[in-house]
Amino acid sequence: MKLKYYFNNNGQHYFQRSIPRALQRFYGDKKIVRHKLPSVHSQMLLEMNRLAHHYDQHFKALKSGEGGTPSQIQEQAVAYSLVTACFQVRLTRQPRFPMACTSFLT
Repeated sequence: MKLKYYFNNNGQHYFQRSIPRALQRFYGDKKIVRHKLPSVHSQMLLEMNRLAHHYDQHFKALKSGEGGTPSQIQEQAVAYSLVTACFQVRLTRQPRFPMACTSFLT
């Protein structure tokens, strides 16, 4: 079964999606977004679905001009990455950013 946006790097599971060329400037000229996924299969599928939906909506808003100014969009992208990392800490109990996630974990 082929999963959309799934990437396996030596047994580590990732959500990986290309950023449309016209929107790469909002992401600091990055070409892809990548998020580490939990190793539990059911949680991994839920997280992949959540991330896919988020980026569908986010890219659609950016293309229509509803995303705000470029600096606001970059702040939103950084904040979303931090929230996703903190969400993963809750799933895996393996802190990647322990100091930054303390407010999200309580």
